[in-house]
Amino acid sequence: MADEPRAAQTAASKRTWQTAAAGWERNADLVARTSEPVTRWVVEHIEPRPGDIVLELGAGPGDLGFAISARVAPAGRVISTDFAPAMVSVARRRAVAFGVDNIEFRVMDAQDIDIADASVDAVVHRFGPMLLPDPERSARHVERVLRRGGRYATVVWGAPSANPMFPMFGAALAGLGLAPAGPPPSGSAPDLTDPDVTRELLGRCGFVDVVVDTVDHPFAFASFDELWAMPTEIAGPVAELLRRLDETDYRRAQEAIRDGAERFRDGDGYAIPGLAVCAFARTPDR
Repeated sequence: MADEPRAAQTAASKRTWQTAAAGWERNADLVARTSEPVTRWVVEHIEPRPGDIVLELGAGPGDLGFAISARVAPAGRVISTDFAPAMVSVARRRAVAFGVDNIEFRVMDAQDIDIADASVDAVVHRFGPMLLPDPERSARHVERVLRRGGRYATVVWGAPSANPMFPMFGAALAGLGLAPAGPPPSGSAPDLTDPDVTRELLGRCGFVDVVVDTVDHPFAFASFDELWAMPTEIAGPVAELLRRLDETDYRRAQEAIRDGAERFRDGDGYAIPGLAVCAFARTPDR
């Protein structure tokens, strides 16, 4: 991808997630809870060891890095990064609150990793690669900064058909004329929802021992108020759209999403299926 379009897309995405950071901080416990299945998968596959240096890309509120930091202590550390400075501040504040002291926080674009060659033992990137204009550029940077036999784990969402919550938001808003109908433009980025595409990308970038799994990622919400935090606080582009609505349209959107979620009703709450594509690979022992 040419640098100019990639830079423009990255800048626009950074503005979205910079604004979303406050909502992620308010809902950090919900993010950690719903992400637990893939967090467990990542930690099990990279096998953090005492003394390891682990780089986290797109760390958001930081909970994955917190889980890893305990396993690399006392001599190891996590380098927690995000391209949105406000997100880095959220993770830093949460680390202080939890008493985690072996994490270094840095503002960094996952497509331009400012880390020395062969300097880290593992890299993790949970729910970030599918947001990048150029995920292959990111993977090549990861291969560069990993030591021999270094471990790399990524997580992306699976196909929209396996993740009905996100299309539900778009359909509700489109039905009211508040958003374009149909899926967003795919652009030129590879379709990482396809496990074969992820497997081939990692192979092209020099990784070996590639494993790609699909992992159930269900969402359980105790109430509609808890579910409502997803489109208004967590799903960055949707939240950005909702913030621009006047009060009347905002309430119309809320009721449309409530109606759309009714098929997932489970007692007083909601149970919505989801699926993630999780990948693990190593750099060669060369």
